[in-house]
Amino acid sequence: MPQGRHDPGSPTHALFDAFAAGALDQFLDGCRDDLVLTVRGSGPLCTLVAKAEIASWYRSMQSLAGSFRSEVGLVLTEDHTQVVLMRHWLARGSVPRQYETVNRCTFRDGTLASWFSYPVRADEYARAWGLHHGLERASA
Repeated sequence: MPQGRHDPGSPTHALFDAFAAGALDQFLDGCRDDLVLTVRGSGPLCTLVAKAEIASWYRSMQSLAGSFRSEVGLVLTEDHTQVVLMRHWLARGSVPRQYETVNRCTFRDGTLASWFSYPVRADEYARAWGLHHGLERASA
């Protein structure tokens, strides 16, 4: 299989920069109406989110986090599939946390058609969001 190429000036990078900045109208303009975001992992944040619900879902994350910010780290492109590595920082209470996600995206007719988001490390994701299913006790 050929290797993808890093494409920092790509439309995908710009689209996810808008998402990371909270410019949701701009982000949603680049998405198909039938887009569904699939958030993988464990816990209450793992879900399916329709395009019409993405802004509300994003605001819920901000509310849960206290402070929340994201950054696009890397975009790899191969054919019609892009892989977007994102870093996320939040503070629940006074405890700063961070985690990374790998986002697999496909585009149709120049707009985001599918988006699957996976935490890179389940333990960091669980600690960041305060998910208590044994991971925090095991690492304490």
